[in-house]
Amino acid sequence: YAVEGIVLRWYRENGHLLYITWTDYKIKRGERVLQASETGEYDMPIGSAVESVFGGPADREAFGSYSIGKASSCPRAIEEFSAREREMFLLYDQVRNLRNQSTVDIQALQNIAEQIAGRFSEQWLLAHELSEAAVRHGVDASVAWWQELQKIAHPSAAA
Repeated sequence: YAVEGIVLRWYRENGHLLYITWTDYKIKRGERVLQASETGEYDMPIGSAVESVFGGPADREAFGSYSIGKASSCPRAIEEFSAREREMFLLYDQVRNLRNQSTVDIQALQNIAEQIAGRFSEQWLLAHELSEAAVRHGVDASVAWWQELQKIAHPSAAA
C-alpha cells in the first residue's frame, strides 16, 4: 500500500506516533486507487495492532443512536503480501523493537538504514522511525548513513 498526499498533523502520545492526518491524498495498492481525498481527511493509524474499535457514531447528537447491525466477515488483504512487502514488514518490526530497547548496537541501526536506502527508499515513515531511534541512542548526525536516512525521511527538505 502507498499513501500520497499532504500531511496535516502528526498525533503523538507518550513519545509514540499514533496516527497521521492526510489531506489531498490517494491510497493505492499498485496502480489501483483504494481511497482518495474526496472522502475528506484521512487519519492513518500507526502501529502493529488496533486494540479496540468503537462500534457506533462518534457524535451521537449529530448521527443519532441506532444499531448498525453485526459484521458477518472480517476485512483482509485482497491479495497475499509479496516477498518484498513481507521484508518491509520485518524491517518495521525491527525498528519498533530497536526503539523500545534501552541500549542498541549502532551497527544494527546502520544495517537497517542501509537496507532502507538500498531497497525501500520510498518508505519515508520507516526512515523517520529509524531516525528517531538513532537520535534516542546517540548516533552522530554527521555519519553518512544517518544523513542518507534524513533525505528519505524528509524528502522535501533534501530538495
